[in-house]
Amino acid sequence: MSSKSRRLYTEKTSKVVLLPIALAISVVQLIVFMKIDWLSELVKNNWYGDDYYADFFSYYKSKWVIIFTVAAIVFFLVYSLVKGFKFNKSFLYIPAAAYALLIIISTVTSEHKEVALNGFVARYEGMWVLLCYLILMVITFNLVKDESQIKFLLGVLLISAAIIALIGTFQFFDMDIFRTDLGKLAILPKEFKASREGLEFTFAESNVYSTFSNPNYVGSYVALLLPIAFVAFLVFKKIYMKIAAGLLMIILLISLIGSRSSAGIVGVIFSGILALIIFRKEIFKRKWIPITVAAGVIIAFVGVNLATGGAVVSRIKGEVKNAFDGAPSFDLQDIIFKDNSVAIVTGTET
Repeated sequence: MSSKSRRLYTEKTSKVVLLPIALAISVVQLIVFMKIDWLSELVKNNWYGDDYYADFFSYYKSKWVIIFTVAAIVFFLVYSLVKGFKFNKSFLYIPAAAYALLIIISTVTSEHKEVALNGFVARYEGMWVLLCYLILMVITFNLVKDESQIKFLLGVLLISAAIIALIGTFQFFDMDIFRTDLGKLAILPKEFKASREGLEFTFAESNVYSTFSNPNYVGSYVALLLPIAFVAFLVFKKIYMKIAAGLLMIILLISLIGSRSSAGIVGVIFSGILALIIFRKEIFKRKWIPITVAAGVIIAFVGVNLATGGAVVSRIKGEVKNAFDGAPSFDLQDIIFKDNSVAIVTGTET
């Protein structure tokens, strides 16, 4: 085998072992599917008194986190046996182990083991999921060794972010994919597809929740991903990649505004300031960068605003005012089935 072929084989192998991690950081966030969760007496008495809860956003996300983590462990063990792998030495293990120990102690000493293990209704983040987060972090820390692996993980993460932000952007412009017939077919189990016309959304159409159960999660997600998209814009060499990163930044910002998440807005402001400080040399060395970003945002903003008859400016004014005035945003509270109809109950329902 030539040195070039050996190098390509090594790079391919190094990416394959990261596949479960890549799926965990990209696919899980996209999952939206209804699950009827029949509640125990404990959960029912501390919820709304109903016998069941119809979840769209959290149940299957938590299950797939566990599945991908188990797969990551298997891949990691096989890779370690074949390559004679050794753990990286780091202080990171101490706080991770301390947190894991506290999670386990909290679960063992809990009076309600079921909730401690599997999480409460509408969240489903109990001991198993929390430990999975830590395991994924430790495995990623030990497996990622070179630039090609980092590019691979960031690539799938940005693609996932683009899909999430695109869904949010459509929601911002009153084109919620989950309100369409195709969207309802995609998120309803087989036994409920026939009654999909009865699936009603009682919250404002312009509220952006994307694939999350609460718009505040959208704000937090954007606050994390927008800096990554900005860095991608800086480091990408090819023009079409820079354009793609710029467009991603725009639709992430639209999703942020539509989410009405004041925490997300504050997070983006602080991350923006931090990015300017960290990358100040790069920005000032390439003065075209801020000019290009500003010009792209302005052109896109003006174009969309004109196309919508000024609706964007009016919408942003209202969303920003609501965010800082503390106006209520979408808060999924319950999903009620009655005959052949389904009603989604939110905190903003009147």
